[in-house]
Amino acid sequence: MTKVTAGIAMGLALSAASCASLAASERFEPGPRAILLPAGEGDHVLFDAGRIVKTKGGEEEWSEPANSAEEQPSAAGFDLDAGWACVGYSDRLAFVQLGGKRIRWCDPPGPGPHRSIAVRGELVAVNSGREVSVLEVPSGERVEGFDAGRWLKQFAQDEVDYAEPVSDTDLVLITSRDVGALTDGRVLAIRTQRAPNGWLLAGENHLRALTWADQCVSKGDDLFVAGVWEETRLRSGRAPELFQSLVVLALDVETLQVRELVRAEHATPTIVVGVAVGVDELAVLLAPGEVRVYSLAQGSLLRRQVFPRADSVAWIGAGRWLVRAGDSSTLLTH
Repeated sequence: MTKVTAGIAMGLALSAASCASLAASERFEPGPRAILLPAGEGDHVLFDAGRIVKTKGGEEEWSEPANSAEEQPSAAGFDLDAGWACVGYSDRLAFVQLGGKRIRWCDPPGPGPHRSIAVRGELVAVNSGREVSVLEVPSGERVEGFDAGRWLKQFAQDEVDYAEPVSDTDLVLITSRDVGALTDGRVLAIRTQRAPNGWLLAGENHLRALTWADQCVSKGDDLFVAGVWEETRLRSGRAPELFQSLVVLALDVETLQVRELVRAEHATPTIVVGVAVGVDELAVLLAPGEVRVYSLAQGSLLRRQVFPRADSVAWIGAGRWLVRAGDSSTLLTH
């Protein structure tokens, strides 16, 4: 082996080792947390351990015991146009009409914690990371079961981050591949279509701006994918350094085309633990409790504030967001 070849080999080995040591950044993992959901102008519903509370005009309008006195939910989805939300506890799903007062409980397709829940019209997709179930709203009746393992294997991906029912016969999946010593992270948007003989691939797009996806939320035909771009920068004579950027992409669920809405380098490794959307704004909640609000039109930063122990954020009106941190909710305005 020549000195040049040996040098290249050693450089590659060091680079791989450096990436392995630096690629320990954590991704989002589902777990129990309080969840805030919007319920019309200025109103919201809180799903927490022990009870569910609807607040209207700053006052409690109604409350109902939750499924468990101690358990918190892990995921939720809602469609403001349809007026329905679905919240996933470990052994029950709660359907609520955002302007109503009744909780409809049903059995989930599988035990929690749930990786994501997405409501669109009269359908909800409940995603465990590998298994996706499409249910009717609000009965919870199973419409379709979808084993994502085939698609994950075909595209060398590890997990379904998010699943959304685009129609009775179409699903959009956001999937990620884990970062490893010799494996780059990768995010794919996959559109699948139900056919008589099973689910067929109807389109896919490599979301090259992301190393992995953490959280997603939809509004109309736009699906906002929030995650991290991570890179190791090698510097002469110095140890490699890991850099992360918060990235939010707007994905058209019909065409799978994307536009980059946000790219902001982050000083320390971070996790996107929540993302919420309003009429013309989007909020991202980063661990361990930083909320950033962005314009949907320009992607410009409108507000940034830290709330220790924050685990949920919801849009409740123009320039108004509610942040749940610990046992209290705080209004954030700009």
